[in-house]
Amino acid sequence: MAGADRVREAESFAQWGRASARPFASVACIEPGRAGFAEELRAVSDIARVHGARRVLHAGDLPFGGEGFVGDLRTLGAQGLSFDFCVRWSDLALVERCARAAPDAPLVLDHLGNPPIRDGWRSPMRHEWQRLVARVASCPNIAVKWSAMYENAGRALTADEARPWFEWCLACFGPTRMMWGSNWPVCFATARLSQWIEASAALAAELSPDEQAAILGGNAWRVYRLG
Repeated sequence: MAGADRVREAESFAQWGRASARPFASVACIEPGRAGFAEELRAVSDIARVHGARRVLHAGDLPFGGEGFVGDLRTLGAQGLSFDFCVRWSDLALVERCARAAPDAPLVLDHLGNPPIRDGWRSPMRHEWQRLVARVASCPNIAVKWSAMYENAGRALTADEARPWFEWCLACFGPTRMMWGSNWPVCFATARLSQWIEASAALAAELSPDEQAAILGGNAWRVYRLG
């Protein structure tokens, strides 16, 4: 998406949010580490309720983790803006490097780090994903988004199939740094949104009321400054 289109997208979200008459915030598509970052940041910062930035990095087409990228993360943090990492699980070591190099930037790891669900819980890849997620979670400035499990699996999962991946991230990040996400509208590629909501509700029901309140809403309000 071209820079001008990304700005128009953020403007459209602001219009929809205002029309809804509900509290809202948007996470704009911005490219840290690229020429023109400062100009693009200024453009989206003028748009109502842009409280964060996001860039899909799992395609592997944009190098990240270098000093220029980290410097731009620091700039986002200085302006009170979060950054969402959407990466391949095999790139989680780079996420950890960024989180440690920009400790004042509020960061979010999308989709539980896109775990290797298709390979199965008994696979060697799962062990490596666990190790890397634990390393990322040791950085206090990063939260994790519980989303896109069906998309990573390529099909709808039962609550029991989703449980070990969810529970590992919950154990690593704790209930104060995990937030539920729908991944709408991408979620429709593999299942119905209602199926994801039902499976998530079944797992959340096993938590305490305070943990449910945090993961299913409170943490997102805090991270994305909805209040």
